[in-house]
Amino acid sequence: MTKNLIEDADSWSSSSPNPSLAPKFRVEKTKSGGDVLVIAGGGNPYCFGRWTRHIPVEGGKIYRYRVRFQYSGVEDVNLNILNMLTWRVGDKPETQCPQEYIEHLYKEKDYVIGEQVFTAKKEADGVDLGLLLRFAAEGEVRWNLVEFFEDEPPKPRNVTVATMRGRPSQPSTNKNILGYWAELINLAASHKPDLICLPEAMNTNPNAQASPREVAEPIPSPTYEMLREKAKKYGTYVCGCFIERDGKLVFDTAVLIDRKGNLLGKYRKVHPYWPEELQGCSPGDDLPVFRTDFGVVGIIICYDSWYAETTRLLALKGAEIILFPNAGYERKLLPARAIDNNVYFVVASLFSNAVIMDTLGEALAETSSDGIVSAKIDLNSKPTPHPNAGGTLNASPGGRRGTRNSLSLKLYQEILEEVARWETKRDN
Repeated sequence: MTKNLIEDADSWSSSSPNPSLAPKFRVEKTKSGGDVLVIAGGGNPYCFGRWTRHIPVEGGKIYRYRVRFQYSGVEDVNLNILNMLTWRVGDKPETQCPQEYIEHLYKEKDYVIGEQVFTAKKEADGVDLGLLLRFAAEGEVRWNLVEFFEDEPPKPRNVTVATMRGRPSQPSTNKNILGYWAELINLAASHKPDLICLPEAMNTNPNAQASPREVAEPIPSPTYEMLREKAKKYGTYVCGCFIERDGKLVFDTAVLIDRKGNLLGKYRKVHPYWPEELQGCSPGDDLPVFRTDFGVVGIIICYDSWYAETTRLLALKGAEIILFPNAGYERKLLPARAIDNNVYFVVASLFSNAVIMDTLGEALAETSSDGIVSAKIDLNSKPTPHPNAGGTLNASPGGRRGTRNSLSLKLYQEILEEVARWETKRDN
């Protein structure tokens, strides 16, 4: 049985980096005689303080960190409350030691449970467990359980993905176009993938003059049925992207088909390329994520990649892999999107390189010409670049809810207001 580290409340110390930021600390007793560690904002909107306890560790070993707490007067749990750890390295100051925090929170009756498995940094000889409240004038947090113990490493969550660069020859018929993509899926299936991603606008003839309205297909359609058939035949997820007709409207749409040939969901391109709009293609208005048997997947299409918000929103919704069908794209954008959001990318293209990119922004596999590439990725291994002291508090802020070192959501509210404002304000 693991020990509740709060039972020995005298082993915890309270602190604030600036007396003017210090919240109110106290220790309370439960009816059963147990201890509760409390931090209250005390009316200070800039409050910043924590309870801390040091525990010896062995570098490289796996540890589980679990907390249980209640709160009131807190507007944003991810921003205002942090259950953090600092891997101590000899006599190095805290600011030079890697710091991480529990990202995974869930409700259990009247309590919030935070729990996560961490790997001690190889050079670490100890860890400081931190229970922190910040920027919550009326906030109060009550921790009654903290556990920290050696654990087993998580099992790999491996998934093999395949993607491609290619396009039908010109001129071509609808039958030949469909056959071209079917054959590429056959070739990709030889890699035994869990997921195959195809490029954008599969039902068009690249460089031909036909407009989206002329080639658009409803769902179901020949292209859609081919994708379903191949997914079922090979027992793999398939993401195909084609021009869709829905009534009188036309969309640039990606569908995700599951291993049994069923439609898991679809995504309509939110940001059409301007020539597409001139040709009657309408924008979608939703960025969904899709839960597969190996993890959570999001999709963006071509011009979406110029908008950092698309990938960030998908990552905040839980996407671990971003599928990116396109006609062509700016390669330099991808590493930033992957790093900021701690996601893998699977890119399929008509004219640009197909690539599978990891969370460090490095290509695991990439084409140099037309062809198919595949790679095995472990979704339980999503490393981040570690600037300075490193750790999850200093990396991948796009997809991590707690890494907002700001007072409030004002920044994001102002961005929304500026996007919506029509009047140009500038000095002439």
